[in-house]
Amino acid sequence: MFVSNLTRETWIGNKDEGELIDNPNWHQIETAIRELDGKSKTLLTLGADEETYMSIGGGQSGKYVVTVTFDNIKFYTLVDLSKSDEIQALV
Repeated sequence: MFVSNLTRETWIGNKDEGELIDNPNWHQIETAIRELDGKSKTLLTLGADEETYMSIGGGQSGKYVVTVTFDNIKFYTLVDLSKSDEIQALV
């Protein structure tokens, strides 16, 4: 399996009560992505190994930030070229 773990943030006040799921199945991954709300569930990371992982953040109003690294040095950000060049504020 390509995804060896899923880390999910869940904020209760100012404390992260997230979880780590080893060897997640597709249902667990999809559920974690769909639960992102930009408020209490803000970020998830899908890891393949120590240096290769994808992070998905956001969720509020259907807006997300997706990054991936294969070496933990260079990071790539997913861009939708059909969207405007308007700058979006991140919190």
